[in-house]
Amino acid sequence: MEGIAEERSKDKAERELVEVEGRSRSSSKESAIGAHWPSFADVSSSTSVFYLTHDSSKVEIGDTSLKTFPPIRRAVHRAALWDGLKQGVLSFVTSGHMPVDPALKLSREGDFYKAASGVSSIELLLPAFWTYCENVGMGVGCLPELMCR
Repeated sequence: MEGIAEERSKDKAERELVEVEGRSRSSSKESAIGAHWPSFADVSSSTSVFYLTHDSSKVEIGDTSLKTFPPIRRAVHRAALWDGLKQGVLSFVTSGHMPVDPALKLSREGDFYKAASGVSSIELLLPAFWTYCENVGMGVGCLPELMCR
């Protein structure tokens, strides 16, 4: 019985993910994030640089070096984060720096369930973010605003 419940839960999560992806692809005016952001909200929001520069299709099976929490998502989600930055829905970008002893990443085992979550990334924040800003047409001018709040 437990296995059936887990499969139903996975199926439901996958359907919800596809629904979100469909909305983000079909909306030309707003990102998936912006479409659901309350207009009255007076809050700040952020994302980490590795969510802007990586997507799950590039993470090889067993590569626990990129295990993060929350996990790195699909390319469509990465694109929605960039849209959120461009639209001002996301307020700033962080390093997401969470150093982990490499031994705890269990890279030889390749077991995502047992491996520790975290990425040492503070040294990559500026060069990675700068490069990707240029790639998505945002330019270097956005760096102070998005990194120094």
